[in-house]
Order: sequence, then C-alpha cells, then structure tokens
Amino acid sequence: MYGAIAREMAEKRDWITPHFNGLRYLEKPPLYFWLTALTFVLFEPSEWATRLWSAVPTLGTAVLTWRIGGLLYGGLAGVLSAVVLVTNAAVFRYTRVAATDCLLVFSLALSLYGFVRTMLDQRSDAKPLRLGPFLFYLGMALGVLSKGLIGVVFPLFIAGLYLLAI
Repeated sequence: MYGAIAREMAEKRDWITPHFNGLRYLEKPPLYFWLTALTFVLFEPSEWATRLWSAVPTLGTAVLTWRIGGLLYGGLAGVLSAVVLVTNAAVFRYTRVAATDCLLVFSLALSLYGFVRTMLDQRSDAKPLRLGPFLFYLGMALGVLSKGLIGVVFPLFIAGLYLLAI
C-alpha cells in the first residue's frame, strides 16, 4: 500500500496530498511517501525502492546508537550497542517491509543524540559548535513528519524525565 501511494505521488507529481487508488490518504504523515516517491523519480518503482526508506533509517539509527553509547560509556559500549540493535530480530523484520516505523525510530534517536550532546556540551568548558539543540529539534520535526505528534511527545518526555532526575 505504501509503495502504491508513493507511486501515485510520483506519477501525478502531487507532493502535497498522498493518494491511494485515486482517493486521498491522510492516515499517515507524508515523509515516507515523499522519500519513496523521490526514489521512484530518480530510479524507477521497484521493490527495493519501496523498502529502501525502511532500511536506510535503520542504518542511521545504528550509527546514532553507536555515537550515543560512545559519548556516554566509551567506544566499546557504543559499538556493542549498535551491534545489539542491528542483530535484533524485530529490527531485521521491520527493515524488510515498507513502513514508517523505522523513520520514527531514527528520528527519536537523532533527537536523543542531540539532547545528549547538549547536556554534555553544557558540562564542558570549551565552546564547541552547538549542534545538539539543532539535532534535538530536527529529530522531533522528522518524527512529526514520519509518524505524527508522537515524534515530539517521546523526546520531550524522555528529556523532561532526565531533567527532573538531575
């Protein structure tokens, strides 16, 4: 179904309103459909192009997991965290189907990576480039575009719990 929506978007060049069998499909936010339709335009509609945007965000999530683990607990912990993530059966299952869930998980990981960087930057005396807040908000924005308001609720809830605990 998601592949058909992206195909219609690419064929009609209507990037605003997703359609499924000619009817407006407003059940899901458009980020997955935009990315898949763009892949269809650049290459051609195919099975791999439909599934690509479930697999690529999972790779990004693994990289972000490695970075978060490395920042908090050292390089080995980061690598092991990423290995555990990519060898999980659920991750293997969901990266093989066309779904918006992997984009949401990537968005949440990006937002939390930005939060961790912000917290660690505030503790250091150096004045590094302040990418943390930008990544935090970018992750939330991508989360909203991929799955809805849950993309804002989870990061704010997790950050709020942390800030209450310290």
